[in-house]
Amino acid sequence: MDFIELVAEVLLSALALALLIAIVLGAWRTRKQGKRGPADRTATEPAGERPIERAATRAMRFPEYSLQLVEPHVVRRPAPPPAGLDGELHPVVIPGFEERRRPVPRIPFADSIALSPAIRRAVADPDNPVDVIRAILEHAGLEAKADRDVVRSGDAVFVVVAPWAGHRGLNRAYLRFRGSGAKRGLVVGMSALDPTEVRRREMLEPGLRHAGVEAIQRMAGAAAIGADPLAFALGPGTGRRRTRTG
Repeated sequence: MDFIELVAEVLLSALALALLIAIVLGAWRTRKQGKRGPADRTATEPAGERPIERAATRAMRFPEYSLQLVEPHVVRRPAPPPAGLDGELHPVVIPGFEERRRPVPRIPFADSIALSPAIRRAVADPDNPVDVIRAILEHAGLEAKADRDVVRSGDAVFVVVAPWAGHRGLNRAYLRFRGSGAKRGLVVGMSALDPTEVRRREMLEPGLRHAGVEAIQRMAGAAAIGADPLAFALGPGTGRRRTRTG
């Protein structure tokens, strides 16, 4: 029992000594940190912060920017409203503005090209390009027979494609030409035609050509001076090319 009591007293003494040493070291470190000047600490670092906590806080700290400009600047005032708008950004009524916004009235197709008075009187439906082509051919003394979107005159046929019909409109015109049995054909597009689709169909049918509204204008001009409108619209007839021998 005496030996056990001796060992217990020694252990208690050692623990008390270790506790005393820890208290002294803690007080010394606190005193040393309290003596650091303001140049040794950042503006945002607390005075009693431990080294490990100070490093962690510095790693997580973001730069701070001032919300006020350092340089002097002129106070900007709101700019005046744009022309045509008042201070509350409501449209201002401008004299004649509504008249300028009105859509342009649509004119008939016959009025968009130059026609002689005699041809214009022969046109039954001014807004139908097929009827305009028929009137031009008849004014030139040629036989013309209209059937929906096709005008047949001798061995030539004219097929009118509606505006923005696309490849479907070109397919329909190609089939109408093939079904007519004509040797020469002209597809008249009321809008732009795809050059790739046009070349493909003209390769399959050498007698088929494609043009725009300018073809009707050329025909009208030729008929007005007594020339052959077919020659101006279609050009010479296509046939087998002769090859030179010898």
